[in-house]
Amino acid sequence: MFLEAEDLEAMRKNKTFSFRPCQSGCNALLFTGSGLARSSQKRAEDLRRASQVSVSVAVKTGVQIALGTDAGGGAARHGRIAREAELMVECGMRTSDALIAATSSAARLIGESERGTIELGKIADLVLLDANPLEDIGALRLVAASFKLDDM
Repeated sequence: MFLEAEDLEAMRKNKTFSFRPCQSGCNALLFTGSGLARSSQKRAEDLRRASQVSVSVAVKTGVQIALGTDAGGGAARHGRIAREAELMVECGMRTSDALIAATSSAARLIGESERGTIELGKIADLVLLDANPLEDIGALRLVAASFKLDDM
């Protein structure tokens, strides 16, 4: 999260695919951490600001970004990936690119060539949403149903 413009440019130029910011951890900590010591709150705020700057510059630079979190402990819980997508969009990423970062880019990053896109012969888990995430990325929170398809 402390990447400089030259770091991000090198990543873009070399097609490095290792930028996976995790903004939701600090965001959740600040949201739920009213009892934090002032020094811990300041550190979380500084980390959040640094991450926002890095993501904004990465988006503008054209660095390949995968969406993911360090969820599983503390204030950042599993099942809240939608918040990470919202934070990416707040940093200037187009909603369509946030969806790509969460699906095909994330699958490529972890070497899952049979996942990430809806294609014949690929493994797919699909969600039905109550609204269009291209119009409002927050629609990712509105899951009406999920489907596990072993082979398309």
